[in-house]
Amino acid sequence: KGFRTLASSAHVMADALVLDSMFVATNLLVTGLLEGYRLNEDIIPQFKTDFSGTLKTSWGMSAVLAPYQMCCFRFLPASLRVLAVNLSDVAWDGVVSYKNHMARGAASSDVA
Repeated sequence: KGFRTLASSAHVMADALVLDSMFVATNLLVTGLLEGYRLNEDIIPQFKTDFSGTLKTSWGMSAVLAPYQMCCFRFLPASLRVLAVNLSDVAWDGVVSYKNHMARGAASSDVA
């Protein structure tokens, strides 16, 4: 029983500390490219200024969602975990996307 709690806690912590940085970086890069921004002129400067703030926001969101995810990994059967965690991922993605687009919106309104 204690091992399962420790394992679920380790899973959530690894997800938040290791994977969030990769997901935030990928989100900044891919959404910028898909929205037609230029890599050297637009995306890299935004990455340099916004990555750490967006990552901190992501970690904050992960901290809020951590108890929910720990309960999912600890108590739900494997067949329901994917659905439950995907629900929290929608909230996380929404917050990270909002944070990314706040800066892009401010930059595009400065130009206009």
